Amino acid sequence: MKDSLKELRGQVAALQNELRLLKQLLDLPTERRLSRKDKLRLTCQSLIIQDSKGRAGAEIFCDGSGPQFFLHSPDGRPRLHLEASNEGASVNLLGRDGGARVESWTEEDQGHILVCDQQGAPRAGLKATADGGVVSVVDDKGKPLAFLHATGEGGAVHAVNAKGHSAASLKAAPHGGIVTAHDSKGHPRSLLTTVESDGAAIILGRDGAMRVTLGVSDQEGMVSVYHGKEKPCATMTAGADGGWMQVRNAAGETVGILCATREGGSLGLHAAGGEERIAARVISGAGSIQVSDQVSATATLISHTEHGGMIAVFNNEGKPAAIMDVQANGGRIGVTADDGKVRAGLTRDKEGGGLIAAMGEDGGVQTALISHKEGGRITVMGPENTTLAAIAATPDGGKIAIYNDLGILRAMLHVLEEGGRFDIQWAGAPAAMLAASEAGGTLVLLDPEGHVRGSVPEIEGGDGD
Repeated sequence: MKDSLKELRGQVAALQNELRLLKQLLDLPTERRLSRKDKLRLTCQSLIIQDSKGRAGAEIFCDGSGPQFFLHSPDGRPRLHLEASNEGASVNLLGRDGGARVESWTEEDQGHILVCDQQGAPRAGLKATADGGVVSVVDDKGKPLAFLHATGEGGAVHAVNAKGHSAASLKAAPHGGIVTAHDSKGHPRSLLTTVESDGAAIILGRDGAMRVTLGVSDQEGMVSVYHGKEKPCATMTAGADGGWMQVRNAAGETVGILCATREGGSLGLHAAGGEERIAARVISGAGSIQVSDQVSATATLISHTEHGGMIAVFNNEGKPAAIMDVQANGGRIGVTADDGKVRAGLTRDKEGGGLIAAMGEDGGVQTALISHKEGGRITVMGPENTTLAAIAATPDGGKIAIYNDLGILRAMLHVLEEGGRFDIQWAGAPAAMLAASEAGGTLVLLDPEGHVRGSVPEIEGGDGD
């Protein structure tokens, strides 16, 4: 009996010790009994929660680095890991092999997220910075392939090549954005940018200088091509009223301009010194082409209007040397001397007739060849446009007339369809006539009053001597 009582007392003492230890684990007072008002607090270095089959479902433990928490899948593999330390905290999603697939942690009061592949190699990351954040994509070796960076001013996206150089980038700013493409060494080669309502595209050379630019605003657009020193070689613009194109040489001098508007257009070609050499213009149905050289401001001019056109060639002094003019009622060609006065001319009228004339120094006609519906005429003139000789063609023949220096007729040969006649005059009156007809020939001599002096054969009723 005593032995049994002694054993019972030992079991009660052991139970009291275990109860005291349990109270310590639960952070309960050990010197008094438990009450309903006591709050349960479990104190331990590790805790494992199992399911009904004895498999671990959750595990909590604390070591020198800080507390950690694991959640397991039904097959007992850990799937979620939470950890806290003096530097921050982390939340990790684990794969079937227990390796991290998604890692999220804080560092220096900033957040980080890392996404890994099936082998646990990092592939993408998300990081917060003091003024924004960074999203990055890396390869299986951890080298970045692309990343997104955001700041208080905007954001940027970069795609990186195998050598770690930027291959393409996108940036956003408060007033617009920019897209940049880089070469294999990371040097920018083309840019696409917007500024408020305007936009531009820029292509750069290997030296980083501009080669091509494209710009657009609300109503206008522009394209420019540059050489190595960023000097524009060609520029093309377009607006509401039309557009223009300008071409420059290596010295930056304009050598060509092409312009188009609602009313027409123009083309200008320049010499190396910038002087215009060829100019072509079209305005409201009329047009002109002007060619010049280094001596004369205008060497050749071609123009056209609704009534006709004109071609003019100028000498070194800028005076016209030859002109061809076409109008609604005909046309003309004129050749001038050094003094600018016309020396020879060819004219055609609206009725089909024409005139070829040679002029003297005073501008008067010296020789003229005229054509008309009923024939033609050649006229030789002296000073003050006095006629000296004329040859004319008529429907029934022709005429040859010779005048004195006063323009008074002295002799005329008249050819008719059935014959001919030759007249000699004195002081404006006929003096002798020689005629031919079907009956033969006739010679008639007249006095100053026009009376017949004699004839061969003799004319009946004549007053000949």
